[in-house]
Amino acid sequence: MAALSSSGSSQKDEYSIEEVSPEGRYVRYHKIIARSGTRTVYSGFDKFTGKEVAWCKTTELSDKFNRISSHPTFPEDNIMKLYHSWTPDDTLEARNTITEHFSSGNLREYISKHTLDDSNTAIKNWCRQILSALHHLHTKHNIPVVHRDLKLENIFVNGNVGRVKLGYFGFALHLDDEKRYTGYDGIPETLSPDILSKADYFEETDIFSFGMSLLQILSKEVLYSECENREFVFYKIKKCKPPAVLYSVKDSKITQFIIKCLRHRSDRPKANNLLENSFLADEDVPVTSTAAGISAATGGSSSDSRIVESDSSRPQEIYASNRKHVWYDGKSKYSTQKVYKGFDNVAGIEIAWTKTELTENLLQNKEILEMLCAEAGLMKLLDHKNVVNCYDSWIDYEAKTINMITEYFPSGNLLQYLRNHTISGHNAIQNWSKQILKGIAYLHSQTPRIVHRDIVCEHIYVNGETGDVKIGGFGFACFLDERLCNQRWVGSRYKSVEFAVGCYNELVDIYSFGTCVLEMVWANKSSVKETMELHRQVRLGGLDFVEIQKVAEDDAEVHQFTQRCLLAFD
Repeated sequence: MAALSSSGSSQKDEYSIEEVSPEGRYVRYHKIIARSGTRTVYSGFDKFTGKEVAWCKTTELSDKFNRISSHPTFPEDNIMKLYHSWTPDDTLEARNTITEHFSSGNLREYISKHTLDDSNTAIKNWCRQILSALHHLHTKHNIPVVHRDLKLENIFVNGNVGRVKLGYFGFALHLDDEKRYTGYDGIPETLSPDILSKADYFEETDIFSFGMSLLQILSKEVLYSECENREFVFYKIKKCKPPAVLYSVKDSKITQFIIKCLRHRSDRPKANNLLENSFLADEDVPVTSTAAGISAATGGSSSDSRIVESDSSRPQEIYASNRKHVWYDGKSKYSTQKVYKGFDNVAGIEIAWTKTELTENLLQNKEILEMLCAEAGLMKLLDHKNVVNCYDSWIDYEAKTINMITEYFPSGNLLQYLRNHTISGHNAIQNWSKQILKGIAYLHSQTPRIVHRDIVCEHIYVNGETGDVKIGGFGFACFLDERLCNQRWVGSRYKSVEFAVGCYNELVDIYSFGTCVLEMVWANKSSVKETMELHRQVRLGGLDFVEIQKVAEDDAEVHQFTQRCLLAFD
């Protein structure tokens, strides 16, 4: 559930600040996300909201670019959000645009990394979202907007939830009754015949490009590769002759759906007509569906065969737990956890695949095995927007592992996130704190109550694209059947003093949350060693209020808030 780690030096270089926006809110990092002829896109950060952003520098400053790209934003879920844009006063060579960041990249990159199954569920889901964006552009404005450069490179993916968004409006134009635009923009593969014929074109231009883009998704091939030269490609496009690869598509419904998009302009359907097509009306598996519970499978595959490791031969390790789960059965027994990046090839979402390695002795001990399975069993019962989703789990006796499939968070956990980025003020911390408290309140409202017992920043996972956080790491969570839990427990560094006497209730999570808040404030201003000293002082009886005040930078609100969380349980 964490991000792929890199070496310290290379990671430091990627997050080195190269530029700051005029008002100081946004920073541009050294890391380049994408590059084309007229634009370079860098990784960036919004210091106010705590979101990761994309910082685009565009060297082409024409009227058509300014007319659409400077648009405040399109209020549509499947259109990339524009946060800010400006042109430096002292130069006209580059325009700066701040937009949403997509860690999964564009759709061409995404499908090249992952293999989809034959049900086409993910493809249908993407089609609905792209068509929804086009319908908004074509109908929700006084003057329709035509994108004119619809291609896989301009469709961006949030692999965490399987959402796609239409972006880069550098060639987009408004249509009006006085002027028809006949210029050519885009690439030959998705080029509409009405543009090549120098005829007037309307919203249907985007529909043609959509059909060609869908064919690219299905084939993963260069369209019109059967043509010997560019002129022959243009000839076939003008004659509305589809690429040869269309006839290799096995599903006849998809073939007919694409053919509708590639007709002459007057015969092409509107985006809303395509949304009602039977191809998209089929019943499909929801993107965030979960599979059956823990399965005592003897094989090595998931109980839901749709979930696969990103590379079945060499899974990509994204995180190795630096904490071993210790169980007592006469002598210490250990199990180690590793988390791999994986993929749900039906829903088309990226997932985290946790493997807990078991010793032979542990496999023979039913009681302890049940304890190890408890985390997955508990997580599958939970359903809250601020709690990590668990999609599937099973035991692989042959490989001696417990496997759990959960959400994937490319931005990592909150501690990693704070180490990489510098926030400004307390707005982001307040937002994260509210979300964490909502998750904790949900756990404590269950019957019986659930005590997490290990609320630490490493178990708070971040979606940097949205600024949302979720609680994970339920390895030490338990049900609270009585008012007090009488189990002595040695757990995380954030434990309250009540753990030492073995008499506590759900309020221990509030204590741990308070130390999380301190770490959020502290993390940007200290080394790991200094932060660990903060935890040590809390463990020894809690920081006195003078120290809390110091950590909170003399902020009275932070002081009072954390003081209330760290009060001893009575």
